[in-house]
Amino acid sequence: QVFFTPHRLSGNLKCNYTVMAKNVNNPNEDAVCANGSTSPITIRNLQNGKQYLVSISAVNSMGRSEFSLPDSEMLSNYVIPSGRPKAPKISFVLGAHRGLKIFFDQPDGGGVPVANFTAITFPGNRRGYGTFSPISIRGLALGKSYQVCVQAVNQYGDTSEFSKPAFPVFLEQQRTR
Repeated sequence: QVFFTPHRLSGNLKCNYTVMAKNVNNPNEDAVCANGSTSPITIRNLQNGKQYLVSISAVNSMGRSEFSLPDSEMLSNYVIPSGRPKAPKISFVLGAHRGLKIFFDQPDGGGVPVANFTAITFPGNRRGYGTFSPISIRGLALGKSYQVCVQAVNQYGDTSEFSKPAFPVFLEQQRTR
């Protein structure tokens, strides 16, 4: 979405706006445009992880304005779209004394890097956090079986769905001799 302050016109002239996004790294690629009469205007079909230069033009019965020029000191004209990260896939889970160690793949972050992961057990809703695999969850009860899921969060805060739950892992009681 592109947010802007509409131009105030005298009289009853109504404005429509065209927002244009141009791929910074591939100037030969066609620009992607969207039209609207109010802010914000949503531009669709941008590729996640690519950097775009965004400019806007006003259109009324008098004609079309020039497209806005980027301000070299402001980065607000540049955008990198992102989507939701993919859900991680759990490879395996190791049970240790009162804890689990969860191993999983590094999923696509929706066009931007994954910043961190959250693992959660059920039952118990105990959580573990990390920036890569594996993640540990501690403080679990012995003599119980746990399942675990993992969720990815990209650098913009977009969250994935939780992974499919791993097979239950049983934490054995300590054996006495």
